[in-house]
Amino acid sequence: MEYAMFSNTMELILSSCVGGRSLEQMLTDPGGESWKDADIEHELRHILQTSYMVFMETVLSMSEALTDFAGRLRLGPDGKVRLC
Repeated sequence: MEYAMFSNTMELILSSCVGGRSLEQMLTDPGGESWKDADIEHELRHILQTSYMVFMETVLSMSEALTDFAGRLRLGPDGKVRLC
């Protein structure tokens, strides 16, 4: 449930400043290299204004928590349980 809300929020915010492949890449790799693009950062700062830093901290924190959680459950990148 948390992942769905997290993903939907990111998609809503990001879809106003990026599209297509960039959007998909940013959604699958929160906080990754795509997030460091100067134009995207500028646009996000414009959209989020004073909430920008809190949003970015939350994106990174949620990404780390979800990665940790998936590891504990032995989930693969596809979200399915790895057998070994």
